[in-house]
Amino acid sequence: MNSYEVSLAVEALINNLIVGNLRGWAKKRTEAIWKNEIFNCAKIEDLFYYNFKNEFDWQISMQ
Repeated sequence: MNSYEVSLAVEALINNLIVGNLRGWAKKRTEAIWKNEIFNCAKIEDLFYYNFKNEFDWQISMQ
């Protein structure tokens, strides 16, 4: 029969996900916070509502 040897890398069990990429992690965290703020903003809802009714001009607002 076949015999298998199992080895375990102890370093792989450490749950420190931020090592080496602190700036990237902080950027993703900030993006998540701002997306949450934008999605929960009543003014954004009004903006999309006015756009749906064709009362809002995106071209003028983006200038």
